[in-house]
Amino acid sequence: MTPAAASAPVGGHSVCLSVRVSGKRHERVTVAQYAPAPEVSVLAQELIAEHHRHLDQVPILYVFRDVAGVSRGRRVIGRARRIVGLYAFLVALAAGEPAEDDEPDTPAFFVMEIAADWWDEATPAARRALVDHELCHFDVDEDGVLSLLAHDVEEFAAVVARHGIWSPDLEAFAGVCAASEG
Repeated sequence: MTPAAASAPVGGHSVCLSVRVSGKRHERVTVAQYAPAPEVSVLAQELIAEHHRHLDQVPILYVFRDVAGVSRGRRVIGRARRIVGLYAFLVALAAGEPAEDDEPDTPAFFVMEIAADWWDEATPAARRALVDHELCHFDVDEDGVLSLLAHDVEEFAAVVARHGIWSPDLEAFAGVCAASEG
């Protein structure tokens, strides 16, 4: 896929692309607009102090995406990202941070992306749960290497309906669910 044209409005927060795939011209695609999310940052700091102390000194940026994305047919209201390599370098460059000759790699950092349209309608409890969920994806090892953690359980409701709690992961998850209800 090669871009046939690209443009950015004043402020550079959204981009319009026209793409050509296999010789066929496709419609213009508007890329999401992003803005700082200070209220997410405040809530995240509370949750880090309470439940995620390993993230206390880890660089995390918090951004709102104008509208929720869609992945595999499902609405994506939050996303955890690890920024490394070229992308981390470009962010540092845009921020005016000078490149250090003795530091060959730009440090990695995390980004928490929250759908602003969802946030505006969500209850405080739902907001807190989503931010906590996204923070659970962030991990740092003893050497300071950042990584993203997968969900504890990935399963279809239909499989559980047909076969019950069939795996150790589901058993552990069901136990936590039962304990939180009582």
